[in-house]
Amino acid sequence: MSKEKLIVLVGAGGKMGRRITPNLIQFGYDFVCSEKDGPGIAALEERGLRAMATEDAVKIADIVVLALPDAAIPALSKRLVPLLRPGASAP
Repeated sequence: MSKEKLIVLVGAGGKMGRRITPNLIQFGYDFVCSEKDGPGIAALEERGLRAMATEDAVKIADIVVLALPDAAIPALSKRLVPLLRPGASAP
């Protein structure tokens, strides 16, 4: 994966997202955090990161990573996939 691609990490302030963000930072990836939960947003801010609205972030993403509970992925995917730019991926 090219480090020039913009990654959007949905759920960045949750359990899984908090494990992924340090690696994205350490390896120099260009990424945007997306989080809707108040405590998750606070956790990101404590690390000096800012959360962007999910719908806005997905529209500019090259790659979308869903760091969410499995049960939340189907409904959110239905809402977000139509917003993806042509050529973007959600592995």
